[in-house]
Amino acid sequence: MAAAYTSITKVPSARRPLLCSQSYANTSRSFFPSEGIDLAARSSGAFQRIRNITPLNFVTTFAFWKADSISLQSLAAEIVTQTGRQVSAQAIADKLAKPETETMFQTLLRLALNRTAARIDTALAVTIPGVGKILVADSSQIALNDKLRDELPGTGNTKPNASLKVHATYSLTDKQFVHLSLSEGTMSDHSAKEDHRVLMKEGDLILRDLGYFDIDDLRVLDSSGRYFVSRIPLSLTIFADEQGCKIDLWNELSQFSGYHIDRQLSIGSQAFQTRVVAVRLPKEDGKKRLAETEKAKGRPLTPSERAQAKWNLYITNLTIEQASYDTIRLLAATRWQVELIFKSLKSGLGIDRLKAASTACVVRNYVWGKLLGAALLLAARNIIEAQAPRHLSFMRWISRVADAFCDVRRLIITKQFLALARLLERVALKHCLTEKHSKPRTEEKLNESIDLDKSRKMASKP
Repeated sequence: MAAAYTSITKVPSARRPLLCSQSYANTSRSFFPSEGIDLAARSSGAFQRIRNITPLNFVTTFAFWKADSISLQSLAAEIVTQTGRQVSAQAIADKLAKPETETMFQTLLRLALNRTAARIDTALAVTIPGVGKILVADSSQIALNDKLRDELPGTGNTKPNASLKVHATYSLTDKQFVHLSLSEGTMSDHSAKEDHRVLMKEGDLILRDLGYFDIDDLRVLDSSGRYFVSRIPLSLTIFADEQGCKIDLWNELSQFSGYHIDRQLSIGSQAFQTRVVAVRLPKEDGKKRLAETEKAKGRPLTPSERAQAKWNLYITNLTIEQASYDTIRLLAATRWQVELIFKSLKSGLGIDRLKAASTACVVRNYVWGKLLGAALLLAARNIIEAQAPRHLSFMRWISRVADAFCDVRRLIITKQFLALARLLERVALKHCLTEKHSKPRTEEKLNESIDLDKSRKMASKP
């Protein structure tokens, strides 16, 4: 199995805000420190001599550039427009071909993650009794030019022949990525489970979808005092009760009229004992999934298959006292936040506009640059949201800021960091004041459910 090209993990370090303005602090701090860029560029060997293109110009263009598609000519033209310095497409190609350039982007991304100091209101943070950080694992695939199928193969068939995969672990507690890695598109999510074990400390919780399901891995997490919430694949049909008697859970659910089941069961041939939570989908969602399943199979469904379309099945080692079935359901739903961030990276930052790129080094450096921009914008959004009157949607925040990328790059290159902070505040708060929510957000409902769990626990004490 192919290994990831490289990965970036947030490591402990002294923290300080990446963004500030006079409304948040009395001192001005650097949102995007140019001295850090110069140091990373020289220490990695990406820039030995400074000529027409400086590390700051180069990195800033990659991180904060919105274009319909990437080409070396357009990159060169963008740098010339921003800085007035003449640089050729060939000079950029030579720079990108150096492995040291990718090392530079990785170093800068690591610094950005280490310096993340989002001022999160602890009253709004999701906290579960006995649980440390809450992590979410997910991945996203970027389709590439077919010319790259030998260097960056995709899965083919109905999917791209060439693709790059971004593997991410996101902290719901810190509202920031803690791990990012790139691989060829053929690398499965399943192979990332070892990264998760390294990232997690005792008491941490990880939320994962079907692609990561592995009973042996879950057993290791459980035995080491770490928590998990995971979907159960439909292919798993072996269930047994606490006495070891086999049960047909899907058939049981097909005859059950309630809305949830919460039991201790053994699953799989390994007889892994864990908590199984079944939650019935809302009526309209169940109908939609049922119709899609019938269309895909092209025949009438069996009672068990109908149950599989109407229910979500989760396993977790969180106790009922820590999290009720409703909290488990809402925890699983929060995983969508990472998918929305990926969607924002594609629609707002253009991380997937790579069909014109025909060399792997251009693709990898471009994606690392966009991930660096995303990490910095996440940090800025977190700090602003702590003072904002409303929730600041990352998707809308990215689309608004992307429209101002020309000014963002200019202020970074000219080192006007206080003006940059004020620009980001203005964009964010303008959006924040006009945004309205007709329904409570998943995170708000999750906190309400956790509070209710705590109340029930207190009420049950003698």
